[in-house]
Amino acid sequence: MTLTPRDRRALMILVPALLVYALVEFWPESRPEEVAAFTPAQAEKRLASLRRIAAGLPEREKVREQVREALAAREAGVIEAETMAQAQARMLQAVRRVLSEQRPAVSFRASEMGQPKPAGEHYVLSTVTLTIECGIEQIVNLLADLGAQPELIATQDLQFGAATNPQKNVPLRLTVGALVPRKLMDADNKAAGGGS
Repeated sequence: MTLTPRDRRALMILVPALLVYALVEFWPESRPEEVAAFTPAQAEKRLASLRRIAAGLPEREKVREQVREALAAREAGVIEAETMAQAQARMLQAVRRVLSEQRPAVSFRASEMGQPKPAGEHYVLSTVTLTIECGIEQIVNLLADLGAQPELIATQDLQFGAATNPQKNVPLRLTVGALVPRKLMDADNKAAGGGS
């Protein structure tokens, strides 16, 4: 193989460039050694600070445990299920239970499940909208009973119609929401996306 004059010039430039690169890249840097020197007074201050922190740890753990217990008590009302559809069915079942416990019992004409919406990082708000007709006293009792359920269900929206019958029953469109774990919505989204 013969080298052309152009190749020779390229080699004459490349060899010194590689030497300069190697020197710059691998040249040992002279760094002054960092010495963490503490005076005895600084060391005593540091030790006193660490002792104060260590003395507060049991109290912090006690507060943390109280917060865990309070969270567990509040999360007892979160509707648990394996799928979002099951959670929505359990919420509707709880609402039906409250409606049937009213005196006289309140029946609904139609129900419509709402689209679950994220409520923070860990929960999803699932809603159901019911169309019912009952007296004003029953509506007041119904709203109070819904708020007293062990499940975390609450009224989200009320839309009243005009009472046109002789019994003065009011048509009502009632939207009730419940908290469910966000993992159910994520699992449904993953299943709908083909398991990706």
